[in-house]
Amino acid sequence: YAKGRGREFESWRKTRALMFLPFERAAGSRQDLAFDGCVPLFVNRVTCVDFLRGYIDCPKSQNVLDKSLYTVMKCNEFTALLRVNTLWRFLFSDPLRWLCGSASKLDDWSLYKMGWVLEQVEAGMEQVVADPARLLDPEFDMFAAVAEELPAFRDWRAELLARPLKGCGDHTFADVLREARVPTPGSGNQQATPKVLELAKLQAEAALKKMHDPKLALADKLESQDGVNAWSKNEDAHRRTIDAHATNDAVENKFAIADYIMRFYRNMSVFNVSGVVQQRAAHDYDRPLDVVSDRRKRKAEPAEAPPLGFFWRLRADLRSSLVTMARRRLPDALKEGRAEVLSHDQEKLLRREEAVQRQLNAAVERYAAALELFDQWRAQGVKTAAELERALGGKSEPEQLAELRRQIEMRTVGCGWTHFETKWGFFSDERSHKIEDLKRMLLDDILPYEIGLRRLKKLPTEAAPPQLRVRSIKTLGTADADVLRLEQQSIFNVSNLLEKAKAARERREAAGISDSVEVRQDREAPPFDTRLVGKWLEVCWPYKEDGRTVKIWAAGRVKRVADGLTDKRSPRARKILPAGMLLWAWDADPEYDEPAGERWIAFLPEKWNKPVSYGWRLDPRELGATGPPRTPLIEEEEEEEAPRARR
Repeated sequence: YAKGRGREFESWRKTRALMFLPFERAAGSRQDLAFDGCVPLFVNRVTCVDFLRGYIDCPKSQNVLDKSLYTVMKCNEFTALLRVNTLWRFLFSDPLRWLCGSASKLDDWSLYKMGWVLEQVEAGMEQVVADPARLLDPEFDMFAAVAEELPAFRDWRAELLARPLKGCGDHTFADVLREARVPTPGSGNQQATPKVLELAKLQAEAALKKMHDPKLALADKLESQDGVNAWSKNEDAHRRTIDAHATNDAVENKFAIADYIMRFYRNMSVFNVSGVVQQRAAHDYDRPLDVVSDRRKRKAEPAEAPPLGFFWRLRADLRSSLVTMARRRLPDALKEGRAEVLSHDQEKLLRREEAVQRQLNAAVERYAAALELFDQWRAQGVKTAAELERALGGKSEPEQLAELRRQIEMRTVGCGWTHFETKWGFFSDERSHKIEDLKRMLLDDILPYEIGLRRLKKLPTEAAPPQLRVRSIKTLGTADADVLRLEQQSIFNVSNLLEKAKAARERREAAGISDSVEVRQDREAPPFDTRLVGKWLEVCWPYKEDGRTVKIWAAGRVKRVADGLTDKRSPRARKILPAGMLLWAWDADPEYDEPAGERWIAFLPEKWNKPVSYGWRLDPRELGATGPPRTPLIEEEEEEEAPRARR
C-alpha cells in the first residue's frame, strides 16, 4: 500500500535481529492461498504489534487503520487462527498442491493415484477429528505412505523445511513449523493452544464434509464412499493414465496468454490471437540465446540452453521464403483482420442485446408474478397463527408445503421482503422437517415483521419491482438531471416495466396460467345469510362446446337465501329447502344462446374460489372490476352438464 507504513516498517525492522518472513498478498481464493498468507502473519505477528504500538501509544494517534490492525493482532483468537492455518499449510496444503502439480512428472503416477492420496488425507482428517492434539504431534504425517513410495516427494518436503528465511540468519521453515506445533512457553502461541485444537477439529470436520458430499467430485474418488473412481477399482485406468496431467494448468496457461495478447493488441482479431497463442505454446519461433554467459547471474551449474524453435531449424532459404510470403500476404491479412474485428464487435453487441432482452423478459415475468402475489397477500395472507392453522388444516403434506410457499412468496416476491427468502429444494424424507421450518419462519420471523410494519403504517401499497432488489443505489447530494433523464428512458425503469408486467399478466390470464379474480378473493367463504342477498356471484358452470364439456365462470345475482322454514324449489314442491341454499339468478347470454333464469343452488364452502364444477366466488363487480366470463385455470374431471332449462 503506497500510502501505508510499509517503508517505515521495513526500515524499522532491519534495526532488530528478528525472524521475519516477507508478507504475501493472498487474493482471489478462500482456500490454499489463505493458508499461504497466514504463515508470514504468524511469523511476523509480534514484530508488527511492536511496530504499531509506537503509533498507538502516541496521544495524537488518529489512524483508524493502525488501531484496527493492532486490535486484530492483539486478539489471541486471531493468533490461534494464524497458528492452525500455518499447520495446515505445511502438513496438508503444500504437499497436496505439489503432488497435483507434479503428477505428470512422477514415476508410476496417474490421476487415479491421486485418489489414493485423497484417501490418505481422509484418514488424517479423521484422526484430527477424533483427537485434535494429533495435529500438534511432531510424529503426525498424513502423507507418510506417499513419502515412503515417492522419494521425490520425500526429498521435496525435506528441501521445503530446510529452506532458509530471507534475512533471518539460520532460521528455516522447519523453525516455523516447530513453533506452530510446540510453541515457546509463555508465548501468545502457547496461550492459543485450546482455541487451536477447537479450530483444528472444526476445519477437519468441514474438510470431511466436503470430501463426503455426494454432489462433489471428491466423493467418487474415495473407497469409503464407494466411489466409482476410487484407486482400488481402477488399476487398469491407472496404468493407462500414467504421466497425465492432474491439473488444468496447461489449459489455463493458454487463456492467460490470450488475455495478455488481446489486452496488448486491442485491434487484433480473435483468429490471429488464436494463432499467436498456438505458436507460443509450440515454441516454433524460439530463438537461440544471444548471451552465452553472464557473470552477474552465474549459477553453480550452467543451465541447459533451451531448444531452437522449428522456424530457426529450417534452412536460411526456406526461412527467407516464408518471410517473403508473409510480407506479400500482409495487405490482404490486414483487411481480413479488420473485417473479423468488426464482425466480432457486432457479435458482441448482438449477444449484449440478447442478454438484456433475456433479463428484461425475466424481470417482466417476475414483476407479473409479484403483482399477482401482492393481490393474494392483501386478500388471502394469514395474519395470525390461528389463521395459518386453519389454512393448513385438512391438507396433505404436499398441499401444506404449497400453501406455506405461497404465503412466504406473497411477502418475499409480492412485497419485496427479500431478506426472508429461503431455498425450496429438499429431499423427500425431509418434507415433514421442512414444513416445520417454514411454519417456524413464518410465525417467528415474517409475521412479527409484518405486524411491526402494520403498527407503523408502513406496509407496502403496491407490488415490489424485482429489478430494485439487485441494484439499490443511493443518491449522493442532488441527483443530476442528465442521469435522471437516462434512468427514465431505461427499459428497466419501474414505470416502463410496470406496463410490460401488466400486459404479461393479461397474457398469463388468457393462457390460463393465472386468474386476477381468484387471487383477490378472501381466503374463507362468506357466511350463508341475508348479507349475500343482492351480491353478484360467479359459478364455475359446465357447458358443451364443440362436442366437449368445458367450464367457465358464469355471473349471477343472489335473490334470496333459504331460511329452512318456508322456501321451496317451486310452488308445487313439498320439500322445504335447507337453510343456506341460494336462489341464484343470471342474465341472458346471447353468446351462448342462454335466456335469463334462476335456480336454487346449495353452494359448498369447500368449493369456495376453486376452479371445479359448481365452484363459486364473488363476481369482479363485487371486487371493483367488471369483465366477460372467464375459463377456469384447471380442467378437472368433467361432471354431467347441467340442463340449461333447469338452471
